[in-house]
Amino acid sequence: MEIFYYSITFYNSPKPDYQRSILKKIDFSQKMIALVGAKGVGKTTLLHQYMAELNFGLKDVLYISLDNPIINDYKLLDIAESFYQRGGKILIVDEIHYQPGFERDLKTIYDFFDIKVIFSGSSAIALDKADLSRRVVIYKVPILSFREFLELKGQHSFQSYPITDILENQIEITARILSLIKPLQYFEDYLNYGAYPFFIEGEGVFILKLTEAINKVIESDLPLIHHIDTKNITRLKKLLVKLCESPPGELNMSSLSRDTGINIRTLYHYIDALDAGELIRTIRANALPQF
Repeated sequence: MEIFYYSITFYNSPKPDYQRSILKKIDFSQKMIALVGAKGVGKTTLLHQYMAELNFGLKDVLYISLDNPIINDYKLLDIAESFYQRGGKILIVDEIHYQPGFERDLKTIYDFFDIKVIFSGSSAIALDKADLSRRVVIYKVPILSFREFLELKGQHSFQSYPITDILENQIEITARILSLIKPLQYFEDYLNYGAYPFFIEGEGVFILKLTEAINKVIESDLPLIHHIDTKNITRLKKLLVKLCESPPGELNMSSLSRDTGINIRTLYHYIDALDAGELIRTIRANALPQF
């Protein structure tokens, strides 16, 4: 089976030694698990590290990425059925949103096949609207925390604390950290290039990698998930640039519509899509605290 070749190649490829804290929080005993998050936060790496730690033979575990052109000729359900009939145990699916109708396939796999499925997808997918919420345990993979950034830079290993401990023991915790490092020495670097794990490839290529991730979300993920006409990709990019360049408080929908050439109704749809893809963060008026 050709797909197994790519799975074994993925398994044997180099993977980072550093493990993000979320990997320890995932309950891998569940039958179906979703890892969702922004492009570039390290979902594929988490899948790779999980696969490497399994005590199964390579024929018992199958990794596929649905953005691989080889997979275009196969339906997810057909792959899962064939894998199950061959005695497969764990199916790992990357970039699941690249196959239309994956929600129905996942539901059928869960109900009829005795295999575990762990999959990753864009933060823009809405699993709660796909009759999957009671079947899938969803984990949100965030951007790097400042603590993880420091650890990746090799500046010691730091314990994470619950907010209650921080409030009750802030002096002791602060003293412990300051005995090892001066955090503010690195904080500006974190703000400039520390949100995504690919910063370890070099500060010089960070912007290129970030731009590549943004383009992939706009050009591939959002059109697939939010049914955006690819002819409007340029306008979507123009909207994102306009949102980034405009000072807070100076934006209004009429001026955005005029400057980008997008009608008001479509503009709201595009803003929601950019928010779902974690390219922007919208704050609703009803979400603000009341004083």
